[in-house]
Amino acid sequence: EIGLHPYIEIKNDGEVYTQEQVESLVAIVEKYGMEDNCTWISFNLTYLEYVKNIDSTARLGYVSSKTISQSMMSIHMLSKLMNVKC
Repeated sequence: EIGLHPYIEIKNDGEVYTQEQVESLVAIVEKYGMEDNCTWISFNLTYLEYVKNIDSTARLGYVSSKTISQSMMSIHMLSKLMNVKC
C-alpha cells in the first residue's frame, strides 16, 4: 500500500452527466475498494449531489472560480441539500 488518496474530479466542461453516468463512476471506485479512500470534487454542485445520493459517506470537495461570497452561498446550498453542517 502506498497511501494513495485520489481526488476524482467530475468535470464541468460543457458535457452534462446524468446520475446514471455518475453511478457508473462510483461503481468503478467501489470495484477497486477505494470508496473509503477518495474524495469526489467538482465545480458542479449537482454532480456532488449525485455522488452523495449514491454513497452517503462519500467525501466531497467543491471547486469554485466564483468570489468568496458566491462560493459560500453555494456551499451553504450544498450543505442544506446534504443535510450537513459546514
